[in-house]
Amino acid sequence: MDKIKTVICLAGQEFRIKVGDDEAYVQQLADFVNGKIDSVQSVYPQLSSNQSALYALLELADEYQKLKKNYEELEGRISQLRDIPRTSPSAMPVKRPFESVKKPVMTES
Repeated sequence: MDKIKTVICLAGQEFRIKVGDDEAYVQQLADFVNGKIDSVQSVYPQLSSNQSALYALLELADEYQKLKKNYEELEGRISQLRDIPRTSPSAMPVKRPFESVKKPVMTES
């Protein structure tokens, strides 16, 4: 697979990079990163672009670590659920609240 040469802009600096066949995806990533940098600069306008980029990087690392932890917890929960022995449907009680005692329908006369 041939690499495509493209130019992306991060924090106002151009980078010439080689990407796989999905140039649009790489541009989406660059736009996402630039959005993070812009949000940092709007809160802390005194920071340089390099400082803003590093702060945004820290925020992204924090988000990544939290998502990774959540993913691992969900994986563990799924593993636990897979280990629960399955019972036959006839052994499980079926709750059907809509089949409760029917009340007579009152009509106005």
